Amino acid sequence: TVESSWTISTLSCLLSWLDDSFTSAQNVICHSIRRSLIFPYIRNFDFALYCMQQVLDIMKQGRRCILRSLLQVRQILERSETHYLGNKLFVDPYMAWLQRFSVDEIISTVVSEVELVLREFIRNTALGKESLELKLEDIDNQFDTDTSDDNTTEDEAEEQQDQNPDQDTQEKPRMSLLDCDIQTDDLSPTISADLTVSRQNSSSNRPLIEEL
Repeated sequence: TVESSWTISTLSCLLSWLDDSFTSAQNVICHSIRRSLIFPYIRNFDFALYCMQQVLDIMKQGRRCILRSLLQVRQILERSETHYLGNKLFVDPYMAWLQRFSVDEIISTVVSEVELVLREFIRNTALGKESLELKLEDIDNQFDTDTSDDNTTEDEAEEQQDQNPDQDTQEKPRMSLLDCDIQTDDLSPTISADLTVSRQNSSSNRPLIEEL
């Protein structure tokens, strides 16, 4: 889409802030998940883990699959008016490095580290959320509390409706045009005269209606 280049650059610390100070897979994954829970429209912890699992699957398939993915990223960034600089600074050098040197052992080591970190995130979700330092547990608890309060309110309203079933079905008194407080000065002479006569007839018939 038109926002793909922004999304790719925003989720990457390297492309957004030129930050290449990460020395472990733990730091890379934590900061990537943090950014995926802050900036995009869809912010979900399970969905972030699913995206990281997809990245791991690409890396497991080796150098060719990684190159194809980088080529797709390069094509998207190249069409952007501002993010194309990420190609010049990082994507192109990465692709050249993957093709010129034997990096299979390095890729295997990185895959093992990423797989270990993701397994720990999935096995202990509370610890994984705590490591992000976003207070996700407090947000989840607050959401659960608000949801339970809403459900309690709806249950109380349903119980009250069951106890008074005729409350909503009682017929409300009808108001006719004659009962409305209409200023006859704002109406045309013909309509004003007809309305006055109708009101007089209605007031004269009301005692008879009350007797019946």
